[in-house]
Amino acid sequence: MKVGVVGAGAVGAACIMAIIGRGGAHKIVVIDKDDGRVRGLITDMQYGTPLCPPVRLVGGSYADLADAELILVAVGIN
Repeated sequence: MKVGVVGAGAVGAACIMAIIGRGGAHKIVVIDKDDGRVRGLITDMQYGTPLCPPVRLVGGSYADLADAELILVAVGIN
């Protein structure tokens, strides 16, 4: 299953960890207005994934969500 997560803050990161830990997806696309935050989040998450079911974490854009089976919106207003 391909999952999209819009928002790379604390809630988005918690959602991603839950999906990774349960083996709920084979690919997770992370989107945020701050590309550096997305790269940092993906790097941090990949350190823990060797202990979990296989998953591919990628940063992307809204166009990359076209064939996602689930999209989690975890954005807030600063």
